[in-house]
Amino acid sequence: MRILFSSMPGSGHLNPILPYATALQAQGHDVCICSPKSIGARISKAGFLHVPGPDIPMEDIVAAYAGTEDLTEDEKAKVIIPRAFVNLHSRRALPSVQDAIKTWKPHLIIRDSCEYASLIAADAAGIPHVRIAVLHGDMERKFSLHSADALDAIRQRIGLAADHGASVCAEHAFTAFPKSFGQARVAENAPEPVRVRMPNDAPPKQVGPAKWAPTHGEELIYVTFGTQSGTTDRERQMYRTALDAVADLPVRVLLTTGANMAMHPLGPIPQNVCVEEFVPQAEVFPYAKAVVTHGGSGTVLGTLAAAIPMVVTPMFSDQPNNARAVEAVGAGLALFDTDVPSLRQAINHALSNDSFGRGAAKVAAEMADMQGMDTAIQTILALI
Repeated sequence: MRILFSSMPGSGHLNPILPYATALQAQGHDVCICSPKSIGARISKAGFLHVPGPDIPMEDIVAAYAGTEDLTEDEKAKVIIPRAFVNLHSRRALPSVQDAIKTWKPHLIIRDSCEYASLIAADAAGIPHVRIAVLHGDMERKFSLHSADALDAIRQRIGLAADHGASVCAEHAFTAFPKSFGQARVAENAPEPVRVRMPNDAPPKQVGPAKWAPTHGEELIYVTFGTQSGTTDRERQMYRTALDAVADLPVRVLLTTGANMAMHPLGPIPQNVCVEEFVPQAEVFPYAKAVVTHGGSGTVLGTLAAAIPMVVTPMFSDQPNNARAVEAVGAGLALFDTDVPSLRQAINHALSNDSFGRGAAKVAAEMADMQGMDTAIQTILALI
């Protein structure tokens, strides 16, 4: 069977779909991933056929977010979802997805839930499609609601009838978010998403201890604001805030910058901090006593599965939802107006309060009991 995946750029979009692609290919199915050209090397390295779509220039992305800085979360969603995710990305990606369907003739399309070109192309070609939810359920519902009009404009342009979001609501969905994080359906009449336990990444083999690894009984704090942060002044300031917050703490700190922030100066680095552009989570989690993060879904889910407490300082997208959920389940603290004293206090609280570890362990156990990937694949194939 031929299965076409589609994804936007960025680890937060590609990573959630890769375990499904890996499992399907291991079962003997032909797998192809359609995504922007810029992540083609990573897809090919993972062993998958890649159909390149257009890359969106960074200046266009920045322009799509312009003027939203002072809006509320709901106001931002109403503007950014149709402007950036539908009209900027999906409208431009549609021709490459349509070409992939014509030449490769897939039996099924599996999409990153923020990528809509494949949804429209699948409906036009009469091909069944499912989505992998890459966001917290609250944000998935906002995407379903606020994308409908913009999607209808594209549908009508290629000869499809407007459906007012019906295709998204009828779509079967799969999510790695545990039930304790709240409702995952995008609408009352939508199917209940299948909650799937993600496979554990094996930590890479080390030749000697990493330079950031704690020694002499030190506790390690892992500070990460994801792989996409660092494009705005506010995001860049968060790195400096974190460095100043941990400077006087008796702990070892690993700060990962991501590629965007790696191009900007951080200023003085405290002696207890090691800075890296990227370190795999699976390599860090066995050492980490607590994680300070922006609240990206991949980081939050990975940290919860490892039963590690968090301090979440959200920046955008579904990160505020993730921050509130982490605090609600007792797995950490949410900081919405972060400065050096408040962040330092939150880190100390996370390290000294055992209740956060117990809360994280409870969620980790819940996630471990979710449906395994092999069962999820059987469910997907049964839909065809």
